[in-house]
Amino acid sequence: MSAPVLKKKVEMALRIAISHDDGTLGYNPDMYRLGFDDINRPSSEFNEELKKYGTFHYFRPIDMDNYLFRDDWNSFTINEHGRDVIKAIDRERNGLWGLKKLFRFLRFAFWSLFVSALGLVCFCVVAYYFASIDYSKEYSWFMGIWHAIFVIPNFLLHHCYNSNILYYAETHTTAYSVFFWIVFITSILPSIFQYLKKLIVDLLKQWFNPFK
Repeated sequence: MSAPVLKKKVEMALRIAISHDDGTLGYNPDMYRLGFDDINRPSSEFNEELKKYGTFHYFRPIDMDNYLFRDDWNSFTINEHGRDVIKAIDRERNGLWGLKKLFRFLRFAFWSLFVSALGLVCFCVVAYYFASIDYSKEYSWFMGIWHAIFVIPNFLLHHCYNSNILYYAETHTTAYSVFFWIVFITSILPSIFQYLKKLIVDLLKQWFNPFK
């Protein structure tokens, strides 16, 4: 385990311990979150580093196959020194009044929204040239599917660019309406909600992740 990885895992372990009311880190499931398990135990260097910031609690279960004892810690309680170390890391990483963290978050949010807006603009350009709706034409079921795919960019173009741009054909068959709404409800809406959910989750992770 390299020094940076060791340092990060120890810091994560201390933060997990702090997140519990009693300041205690359990081996299962807490250490599993760090990539350890019953076979892949923490290395001696990890234990030595973690021991600087708290106390290990041990158990001695009997190995029923070989009638041997194992010395493995099953929990760790952080001390005040460990809490102070995490506070010092946060002060250094986040800056005065958390301004560094705020600026990092705003920069991440700006680029996330910028990329989303750029993608939407490109989608609108494609819709303008390849999915425009003619007032004089009657559209059937296939075009209902096609127009449903581009309903969002055409809707935005209608309200933000030119009110003459349609997002739903005025003259159409019954099949057009059926397929339009099937595609819109079963595919377009879920995709929008999924994308917005991912965007919100990424922003929340950026804000609450102590390593960002």
